[in-house]
Amino acid sequence: MNLINDPWIPVLRRSGARTRIRPAEITSGLEVDPIVAIDATRADFETAWLQFLIGLLQTAWPDLNENTWTKLSDAPPTPEVLEAAFAPWARWFQLLDGEDRFMQEAALASNETANAEGISWLLIDTTAQSCTWFGKQDELVDAQLCPSCAAVAVFTLQTNAPGGGRGHRTSLRGGGPLTTLLVGEILWETLWLNVVELKSEVPTPDDAASVARVFAWVRPLRTSDDDAKTRPQDAHALQMFWGLPRRALLERSPQVKPCCVCGRAEHISIGGVKTRPKGVNYESWRHTLTPYRKQKDDSILPVLTPGDGVGWADWLGLALGEAHGVEPANVVIAGASSVRKRRHKDQRLRAFGFSMNNAKARAWADSTMPLLVPEADEDRAALRGEVVRIIDATRLVEWEVVVALQAALAPHGKIPADQRPMIRDALWQPLEGAFFAHVEQLIQVLETEGSTVEARQSWRKLLRERAEATFDLFIQPGHVGHGHPERIARAWDGLRRGLYGKKLNEALDLLVEAKA
Repeated sequence: MNLINDPWIPVLRRSGARTRIRPAEITSGLEVDPIVAIDATRADFETAWLQFLIGLLQTAWPDLNENTWTKLSDAPPTPEVLEAAFAPWARWFQLLDGEDRFMQEAALASNETANAEGISWLLIDTTAQSCTWFGKQDELVDAQLCPSCAAVAVFTLQTNAPGGGRGHRTSLRGGGPLTTLLVGEILWETLWLNVVELKSEVPTPDDAASVARVFAWVRPLRTSDDDAKTRPQDAHALQMFWGLPRRALLERSPQVKPCCVCGRAEHISIGGVKTRPKGVNYESWRHTLTPYRKQKDDSILPVLTPGDGVGWADWLGLALGEAHGVEPANVVIAGASSVRKRRHKDQRLRAFGFSMNNAKARAWADSTMPLLVPEADEDRAALRGEVVRIIDATRLVEWEVVVALQAALAPHGKIPADQRPMIRDALWQPLEGAFFAHVEQLIQVLETEGSTVEARQSWRKLLRERAEATFDLFIQPGHVGHGHPERIARAWDGLRRGLYGKKLNEALDLLVEAKA
């Protein structure tokens, strides 16, 4: 199977029709029945197909600038134009044949020291022979993958590779990176919104050395048997999409079975993987789809997916950047530009990824939020300050609620650790819609040079109401514990003192208003 020439990507059209397409067909039927989404059975596969197509578009237009981006945004390329753009690279997208196999090391076929693994080795969230999403051990025996699922599984692993012991390299963005994409109304819009100018040399498909700098699996492989690092100057910028931290080779199964992920029965199936440690060891790269955190020495580290998911409290760093050094992904910065905002006014920001504990996947996070960014730099700075106040005030109120519930219900003055996330979610989650409406209001006020005091007062009122509702929720039977009526009454009074006291006004910079 060739991943450029063959239909292997499952998609959903606006009409509800499901089909499989070649990459060049992403713009097919735009006027009549456009493709609206990837039609995958696993969330990690769906997002991997998106990143595959974004990487392919970046590779086909390596000399992209804003003028070219604007023209193709206004008049999307036809499938024929896309096919001509992708064709020069097709040779390096063979899945099971040839010496340069897509995201694999073909030489492992004759390597006597290679390890033989089941196909679950490719699936970050599973163990043993399980193929189900976050499945348990030994749910399936002798599981197999169809070529389509095997191809996207290899891409998913190489893109998100977690730590896996000595010599098992993490992905170019670390183990379990957080990915942020801009989301449009249809698939083409989503893909094109995340293609940006790279400002690097243009690779030549006819030059072997040039191609090897783009695709890490093209010989000679730059493995790390000697612990050598691969830094941005050692390869082309496009390798951020085509890295090879894990050395792997898919193996055909002599007995063909239905795919354990999608259920399709093909004439070929993948039954195992040959592996070796010490793939490409990436260092100091900056991927266009991931936010980074600046360190004290001015170096940067990719933001990894948090264990408690991505919520509106994370929006500031992902969309605008924040004081703790988080810088938005390059695609988000580009999406906030005036040129792109005028063409796509209702852009949304999607953040997703595996939360990892070394080699173990703890959770999958996936959240979509509005991308609300003012035009002027000074308004962005002012909005950043306002959102910091909102988040600090909400964290303060969360602490006040926890203290009150401890006083009311916890027999020894301490709420069990596993109950704390429930309290946090009960306070924060209902505020999400109000938060984004509040941000829109703040932007309007800032752009008209008005005062934000009224908006902060409104948020204070919301926080007080939400805090009291959360307290009421958890003193009901069946929640954190059993409280004595007198303790509950005293705790309620303490909560009210906190909600109407100096600290909350200080957090929202409303001390002057409170004194008046």
